Amino acid sequence: MFTLTTLLLMIPLTLASESTQPRTVCQALLDQTDLNGKEVSVRGAIAVGDAMRDLFASPACAQRTVRDGWIWPDAISIWPMHGGLRTMGETITLVSRMQREHPNCKIVGTVMGRMETRSHFAVHELPSGEVRPIGYGEFVANLAYERIDHLEAVPLEQEEIEEQKLPSHRNPHAIRVGDGPKQH
Repeated sequence: MFTLTTLLLMIPLTLASESTQPRTVCQALLDQTDLNGKEVSVRGAIAVGDAMRDLFASPACAQRTVRDGWIWPDAISIWPMHGGLRTMGETITLVSRMQREHPNCKIVGTVMGRMETRSHFAVHELPSGEVRPIGYGEFVANLAYERIDHLEAVPLEQEEIEEQKLPSHRNPHAIRVGDGPKQH
């Protein structure tokens, strides 16, 4: 028979196990305001580029991220909290090697760190006349990470391969509400 003491001891264990479960990129984007400044674990597809700064939702989020009149890409900028370029270089090397070894896969990992976003995004005009919001690179949020764990190569689904051919994937900038793709 459970006693009140037994029940009270079980509650913290349940809450602790739920809080350690990583969020998806979509969940983190949906809750970004509440998560701002907090330590989080987010699982997503890690993209290696010139700056190695992207944690993508894959597949795309069912609900688009709309902030300040802009539709943002389904991604979070990532940057090492400590260690700077050396830490990032080590991660880039590892992820790049995994991509070479598994060419038809996405590299999925859990990124742990502090979530950052803004309550308002200033806008700047490019020399071309195009107007864009000032985010974290091209994204609405940044995850200043302490570490990246549980890297694995996951085969791309046909839907994800097709998604990569879309213009929105090749040009992942925030777009004004009303100017771009509708909810998906």
